[in-house]
Amino acid sequence: MRAVADLGRLITDWARWRRTKRRLGSVRIWRLPVMLIFLAVVMTGVFGAIDNATESETVDTGTMATLLSAIAGGMITLTGLVFTATTLAMQFGATQVSVRVVPVLQQDPIMRWSNGLFLATFVYSLIVASDMASEDNRAPIASGAFALFLAVASAIMFVVLVSKVGRILNSTRLLRWIADEGHRTIKRTFIDASSDPTAGAVAAPAPYGTIDPDAPMTLVRLRRLPSKGRVLVAINLPQLQRLGTRWGVQLDVLPRIGDFVAYEAPLFAVYGDSDDLSEIRQRQLLATMCFGDAHRPAVSPSAALQAIVDVALKALSPAINDPGRAVQAIDHLEDLLLLLAPRVRNDRTLEVLSRVHGYRRTWNDYVSLATDEIRHFSTNTTQVQRRLRALLLTLQASTPPAQHPPLVERLAALDQQVRAEWKTDLDIRLASVADPQGLGSESGSQSPSVGGGPELR
Repeated sequence: MRAVADLGRLITDWARWRRTKRRLGSVRIWRLPVMLIFLAVVMTGVFGAIDNATESETVDTGTMATLLSAIAGGMITLTGLVFTATTLAMQFGATQVSVRVVPVLQQDPIMRWSNGLFLATFVYSLIVASDMASEDNRAPIASGAFALFLAVASAIMFVVLVSKVGRILNSTRLLRWIADEGHRTIKRTFIDASSDPTAGAVAAPAPYGTIDPDAPMTLVRLRRLPSKGRVLVAINLPQLQRLGTRWGVQLDVLPRIGDFVAYEAPLFAVYGDSDDLSEIRQRQLLATMCFGDAHRPAVSPSAALQAIVDVALKALSPAINDPGRAVQAIDHLEDLLLLLAPRVRNDRTLEVLSRVHGYRRTWNDYVSLATDEIRHFSTNTTQVQRRLRALLLTLQASTPPAQHPPLVERLAALDQQVRAEWKTDLDIRLASVADPQGLGSESGSQSPSVGGGPELR
């Protein structure tokens, strides 16, 4: 029975790793359009055979040729619009939002399906029209009907594309999309520990597991460059545990999720009798890592936080100067941190990894990622400082005392920043108040979770 259970666990881990690599790996943008074009060429032969088998002269040949020409011309125009929309979305993402979301926008399924469908309709209509010119005066009814169906489908896809581009250019909806990606990533990464909000202790910001310092150590370096990018996006920890157990060694994972791994950079430190660390075993270790082109929100909770922080930092830059957008970004940061707090506190996923070691991000790390850079860039911006204070106080009210030290430390730093930046008593008083809306009122929030006083309306 144990062998059957081990086999089932092995199959489950393999299937999960395959899904992870498929979800996080880079998508070849050209593959789907090329497949649809090839399918369109095949369908011309299929419907041509149907037309040859069923003769009909109810449709005028000139009318059919005009219809096919109009469809082909319209599709090539829509293809140009898809290219323009993709370029605009990537430019907006790079300049106004975050470079971490540009690959996601570039590989968006709606963009790829729109481009492929428009090109496939164009190629199909062009081939059918050319066949009409080379044959007798007989209109291909079935082929023309399918071309009309493709035109209607392309029109619907165009409406969907316009809606998608509108969502991308709307920073509020794009922030919500990044936050939704962060929600899904957090729930995939951590178990749900919200049932007992006071249980568990905060893990120290140190490597998990223990390593014998006297054991011989061998470094495994990156000597084969990955084809899909150099940013580490996932690690197959169960497989590493099995390899370490089988070889009788301890494996220390040196890069963290999101790190760019340079050529010849060390990937693993193998502790133990590693004389038999052959090329095959090194490839097995490398196969437990998945690389991509960017640390995007679907990769890890820290990537989602960093993407939202990027939006806030660009909003606070002198070129844009939009503190309202920064306040919206902090809203989503607070939401993600509240979701993270109990899961990080009660994370037990690595207790079974007796052979695998490495750095595990802690609650202090997530608080630092979400707040420190915004605090640095919030100079002379009252509403951002008030909203950031509300975030820290809300987290302090929603977490046990073990998770308070990084929050208290940043509240003290925020107090020092306010006293150093503002000179008048009024400005100091305004900037020292917590307000979930940034500057929703002079007195700020009076809710028990933030201000400690009675709620006023």
